[in-house]
Amino acid sequence: MAEGLKRFSISVTPSLAVELKLTKQEYYCKDTQNEMIRDLIVRGLASLQSETGEPGDLPKHSTQKSVSFPGCVTKLDS
Repeated sequence: MAEGLKRFSISVTPSLAVELKLTKQEYYCKDTQNEMIRDLIVRGLASLQSETGEPGDLPKHSTQKSVSFPGCVTKLDS
Protein backbone atom coordinates (compact mmCIF):
# COMPACT_ATOMS: atom_id res chain seq x y z
CA MET A 1 0.00 0.00 0.00
CA ALA A 2 1.25 3.48 -0.83
CA GLU A 3 2.76 5.44 2.02
CA GLY A 4 0.49 8.03 3.59
CA LEU A 5 -2.76 6.29 2.67
CA LYS A 6 -5.30 5.02 5.21
CA ARG A 7 -7.03 1.73 4.41
CA PHE A 8 -10.84 1.58 4.58
CA SER A 9 -13.17 -1.34 4.11
CA ILE A 10 -16.79 -0.79 3.05
CA SER A 11 -19.79 -2.95 2.30
CA VAL A 12 -22.21 -1.96 -0.45
CA THR A 13 -25.66 -3.12 -1.47
CA PRO A 14 -26.00 -5.18 -4.65
CA SER A 15 -27.59 -2.22 -6.46
CA LEU A 16 -24.75 0.10 -5.45
CA ALA A 17 -22.23 -2.52 -6.61
CA VAL A 18 -23.92 -2.48 -10.03
CA GLU A 19 -23.80 1.34 -10.14
CA LEU A 20 -20.10 1.30 -9.22
CA LYS A 21 -19.35 -1.31 -11.88
CA LEU A 22 -21.16 0.70 -14.56
CA THR A 23 -19.44 3.91 -13.44
CA LYS A 24 -16.06 2.18 -13.62
CA GLN A 25 -16.77 0.93 -17.14
CA GLU A 26 -18.05 4.27 -18.40
CA TYR A 27 -15.82 6.83 -16.66
CA TYR A 28 -12.89 5.10 -14.98
CA CYS A 29 -11.94 2.28 -17.36
CA LYS A 30 -8.23 3.19 -17.23
CA ASP A 31 -8.14 3.64 -13.43
CA THR A 32 -8.06 1.12 -10.62
CA GLN A 33 -11.15 0.63 -8.48
CA ASN A 34 -9.29 2.27 -5.58
CA GLU A 35 -8.54 5.36 -7.68
CA MET A 36 -12.19 5.52 -8.76
CA ILE A 37 -13.51 5.25 -5.18
CA ARG A 38 -11.05 7.91 -3.94
CA ASP A 39 -12.09 10.25 -6.77
CA LEU A 40 -15.80 9.69 -6.10
CA ILE A 41 -15.28 10.42 -2.39
CA VAL A 42 -13.34 13.62 -3.15
CA ARG A 43 -16.02 14.74 -5.64
CA GLY A 44 -18.80 13.96 -3.16
CA LEU A 45 -17.11 15.88 -0.37
CA ALA A 46 -16.48 18.84 -2.69
CA SER A 47 -20.15 18.80 -3.67
CA LEU A 48 -21.24 18.85 -0.03
CA GLN A 49 -18.79 21.65 0.77
CA SER A 50 -20.06 23.71 -2.15
CA GLU A 51 -23.52 23.65 -0.55
CA THR A 52 -22.19 25.57 2.46
CA GLY A 53 -19.45 27.60 0.79
CA GLU A 54 -17.05 26.80 3.63
CA PRO A 55 -14.32 24.14 3.27
CA GLY A 56 -14.56 21.61 6.07
CA ASP A 57 -18.03 22.83 7.07
CA LEU A 58 -20.15 20.01 5.74
CA PRO A 59 -23.93 20.21 6.02
CA LYS A 60 -25.55 17.85 8.49
CA HIS A 61 -26.69 14.64 6.87
CA SER A 62 -30.30 13.65 7.21
CA THR A 63 -31.33 11.03 9.73
CA GLN A 64 -32.79 8.97 6.89
CA LYS A 65 -29.77 7.42 5.24
CA SER A 66 -30.22 6.89 1.54
CA VAL A 67 -28.16 7.01 -1.60
CA SER A 68 -29.75 8.31 -4.76
CA PHE A 69 -28.66 7.40 -8.27
CA PRO A 70 -30.48 8.04 -11.51
CA GLY A 71 -33.18 5.39 -11.65
CA CYS A 72 -32.84 4.10 -8.08
CA VAL A 73 -32.80 5.07 -4.43
CA THR A 74 -31.07 2.74 -2.00
CA LYS A 75 -31.86 2.97 1.70
CA LEU A 76 -28.92 2.13 3.92
CA ASP A 77 -29.18 0.24 7.19
CA SER A 78 -28.33 2.26 10.30
